[in-house]
Amino acid sequence: MVTIVQSGPIEQSVRLARQLAVVAVRTLDRALLAGFEKLYVWQERARQRHQLAEMSAHMRADLGLSQADIDLESNKPFWIN
Repeated sequence: MVTIVQSGPIEQSVRLARQLAVVAVRTLDRALLAGFEKLYVWQERARQRHQLAEMSAHMRADLGLSQADIDLESNKPFWIN
């Protein structure tokens, strides 16, 4: 059986539309992945700052941190690095 491949303007348009769809899906996929990664980083940063704020004086001393250091870091918004 022989398949005849046509290369007319409709077929070219369909191929181009498929290529554009693939590019659009990959771009959306990357954007969503980057967004979820950013949310994870923000959540982790907020968790760490909360733990830092709850640290005892003994633990702060072990780390060489003052209460002022702790206050400065733990009061930053989660989106600030």
